[in-house]
Amino acid sequence: MGDGNDGSWKLLQVLLKPSHRFSIQVIGGLVQQQQVGLFQQHATETEADIRAYLPHLLVVATDDQPIRMLDFGCGDGAFTAALLAHTSWSPARLQLALVEPDDVYRQQAATRLQAYTTRPVCAWPSFPAHLQSCFDLVLANHVLYFVPELDSTLAALLGALAIPGLFLTAMAGQRSTFAQWCQQCFTWLGQPYPFHSAEDLQGALARQEMEYSREEVPYELVFPDTVEHRLTIMRFLLGNAYHDISQPALLALFDPYAQNGQIAMHLVHEHFMVRRHAAEALGKIGDARGIDPLIESLKDEDWLVRRNAAESLARLGAKQAIDPLLPLLEDENTMVQETVEGVLASLGWNAKP
Repeated sequence: MGDGNDGSWKLLQVLLKPSHRFSIQVIGGLVQQQQVGLFQQHATETEADIRAYLPHLLVVATDDQPIRMLDFGCGDGAFTAALLAHTSWSPARLQLALVEPDDVYRQQAATRLQAYTTRPVCAWPSFPAHLQSCFDLVLANHVLYFVPELDSTLAALLGALAIPGLFLTAMAGQRSTFAQWCQQCFTWLGQPYPFHSAEDLQGALARQEMEYSREEVPYELVFPDTVEHRLTIMRFLLGNAYHDISQPALLALFDPYAQNGQIAMHLVHEHFMVRRHAAEALGKIGDARGIDPLIESLKDEDWLVRRNAAESLARLGAKQAIDPLLPLLEDENTMVQETVEGVLASLGWNAKP
């Protein structure tokens, strides 16, 4: 898969056949609920997610090479179809693989998304953890809440990311009203909260020493205020636990958001972006031949690339990078500035008094 040619894509298809034993599972039914019914009709979440994702996708399609994409936990493919419809990617370039454990949703997704690629869509119930560096883009949109083992799932997905490559995911955290409600409900039941959060994802990324960027994505949910609509939202949020909580308690959660016959909620979740790049790999390899490409990466538009390139140059002891590093002392990103100060000091540069 390294060069994106036909032979490597066929190899990936063989490796991902359902006959293999897979170790990563997602709960498709719960994931799919986020894109259907009352929530889909009255929330602006899908549109907000697409607007936030699109600028990051520009780094994936910078030349005429194939775009190898994995959609992990794709549900029925409705969100991904909407996202791809907003790109200018040629179907001849896109090579698409899907992971969805629900048989019905998986078939629906494969059928719906086939229009966006000239190659057969690869669709499997789970993802083989042994795959390495296979995808230019890995998308996990509102799905990591539900995986049994967040750390191992994240490690496998990031391991499947090529260099360069981009991992995008969306998750709600403690600032989310819905997350707060769910935690309150499970507290009433005397049960531990069963879902992962954005804070859990941050911890998992930190444990794997992954550089990432993060941004908040606001959206709205506005719907006619009826008892049935309130309860429908709570069924969507709580799953089977819904039946164990008194309806008056659930209905009361919406009261602060009721106005003029509607429920109007301003909500927020977070996007996480991990961009693997040559600067990261060159620094870890420790080969002096990587110095020139690293110096060039100091000009990259992504602040994480600039920072990692600077750190890699420090590991290589590249004194010839001192002059190219100096402009980054005034970088627009303060983390880059601070990193470059330390790198320059390690290379023996001293600011003139």
